[in-house]
Amino acid sequence: MPGRVREEGESVAAHLRKNLCNVLGRLDVLWSEPYPRGERLSVEKISLLVPGDFMTTPTIRLFCALVLLNLCSLLALAEEPAIDQTNKIIQAAKAATGGTKWDAIKNWHETGTLSVGGIDGTYETWLDLPDIHGAQIYILGPTKGSQGWNGKVSWSTDASDQLRIETSRESIASAVKGFYQATHAFLFPERYPAEIQYSGVKENYGKPCDVLTVKPKGSDSFEIWLEQSSHLIVRMVDLTGEQPQTSYFSDFRDVDGLLVPFQTRVSIGDPKYDQKMLSQKIDFDTQVAAERFDPPKQVLDTLIFPSGQKRISTSFRLINNHIYLPVSLDGKISEHFIFDTGATNTVSSEFAKRAGIQTEGSLPGGGFGDNVAAFGLAKVGQTEVADAQLMNQVFTSFDLSRLSDVEGVSCDGLVGYEIARRAVVKIDYANGKLTIISPDAFHPPENAVKVPFKFNNHIPMVEGEIDGLAGEFDIDTGNRGSLSIMRPFAEKNQLKEKYKATTEVVAGYGVGGPARGLLVRPQTLKIGTIEVKAPVGLLELDERGASAATQTAGNLGSGLLKRFTLTLDYPNQVLYLEPNTNFSKTDVFDRSGLWVMNAADGSCEVKDVVKDGPGAKAGLQAGDRILAINGAKLSSTRIAELRDKLKQPAGTKVKLQVRGKEGERDVTLILADLI
Repeated sequence: MPGRVREEGESVAAHLRKNLCNVLGRLDVLWSEPYPRGERLSVEKISLLVPGDFMTTPTIRLFCALVLLNLCSLLALAEEPAIDQTNKIIQAAKAATGGTKWDAIKNWHETGTLSVGGIDGTYETWLDLPDIHGAQIYILGPTKGSQGWNGKVSWSTDASDQLRIETSRESIASAVKGFYQATHAFLFPERYPAEIQYSGVKENYGKPCDVLTVKPKGSDSFEIWLEQSSHLIVRMVDLTGEQPQTSYFSDFRDVDGLLVPFQTRVSIGDPKYDQKMLSQKIDFDTQVAAERFDPPKQVLDTLIFPSGQKRISTSFRLINNHIYLPVSLDGKISEHFIFDTGATNTVSSEFAKRAGIQTEGSLPGGGFGDNVAAFGLAKVGQTEVADAQLMNQVFTSFDLSRLSDVEGVSCDGLVGYEIARRAVVKIDYANGKLTIISPDAFHPPENAVKVPFKFNNHIPMVEGEIDGLAGEFDIDTGNRGSLSIMRPFAEKNQLKEKYKATTEVVAGYGVGGPARGLLVRPQTLKIGTIEVKAPVGLLELDERGASAATQTAGNLGSGLLKRFTLTLDYPNQVLYLEPNTNFSKTDVFDRSGLWVMNAADGSCEVKDVVKDGPGAKAGLQAGDRILAINGAKLSSTRIAELRDKLKQPAGTKVKLQVRGKEGERDVTLILADLI
């Protein structure tokens, strides 16, 4: 039987393991039955699988057993040195930083200062090392918060001390990894199950380091870099996630016989966003109540309703599948805020300036898209939505000008979580009406499908299925599309191959920049007992941002949610879906193969052209300006109308007046389905 050639850089153990799989695969037909599919097993067939004249089934089985025995023995021998080396590195790290003194440590308590993006603050951390539990509180400029993990649930509180229990797979995976790292659990492999492998030598500022790749059970992989000369941990590197971080450790000091770092720098790759933490005091085995790691008691902070009312409504406009409604910040009113269940309080830097709202700092943020967008923090005394008021809220402040270019209308900010967290919100897409209801006055709709949800950070997540593939899905009214499928989920389930996805498009644009993906159309999306037929989906291609979430299957946006009257009961973590008149309509994607945005000169610019799509066949190119459609002059405020016209039935001819590098020209675009 011909062997497989070992690839460059491939370990002996991995090479033998793959050859073992080849042997098993080739011999499977012989092992299972002597006459597969009713045909006599021929000499020619056997000779392709095994050497020599082993022709009888007992002989073949004996041969199989001998091959397996020998390969498994070789595999074990090859893996022993790697396992032994990993254990030696771990033991050396333990010995260099305290040895047996680590065994006696139960609790870790730490206080210190932190700074990021020009804002300073403080933090306090409690750790239970044997049980891998932890809790932390922080104050950073105008905001504050806390988070913890008690081995069962992840929890957090926000700047208003509102408690959130987070039990989604994404939240639990994040908590497990974070506190596994913080409690130095890799020094004690028996405390928490994890895969730990030696990954070779890398340099940290010119000094060689042994690198271990660690994957705690139920979480994501990361690297630990240990300096060869000192055996100290000098780096931890995330290998996955929306914004993978690298933590650098320095200034090691002796504390009661343990050598621990007093300086930590956390980076996402751009130094201007680095977070620096300086320990002021670390002590061990101080008295820590077990309840410290449990969710704290909820502090009630309710919406203020107008006198005598417990149910208030406001009209909204649905533009590009986004919900636009009026919002007032400290008495300054804007008609152009988006209600987004996937967002916390956000104000555009331009509106903040107009409203006299002071912002500070430059911190990293994002969403869908690879880019990192800087944001500041601001304190707003009074926030009013549909006459309901919130007091003393912290807002993030982003430059939303590019989002406004996408929308064709000014976007002055986003509200969502902070309102929904304190009330029940009913979104009547069919009639353009949003209703905010006091929780004590809410009665579940009789004919709706009830769907429980969990929190992933501040985003509600439901269990769902795509053509039988189960996972957790964000409920995100800020996503203009129908179904976004996260890259890790798509790769794990080979969805590109399953759906024969080849058409790459730009399907959205947020604070993280453009979101690119491959168009697909699953047969069925299931949420609770509801089945949505043939939704348009996007296999996300971005390697960072929301698309890179490892434990999330996908994101359900307004393109799909607008088929329902959606009621969100955040206090009880339940949502209700009532199909409306849009429920059975065919989900339509753009039929032009163009992604258009506002240009600085007020025209609509073609930013992307789908390969071999209708736009490409008509000769349109990125950079072209669309001046008129069907003879009507096109202004920046009509970009949403343009998008609607580019979704007309396949075969529709659309006449465009275009200005490009060679001057103005007329183009006839024949619309066609891209999926």
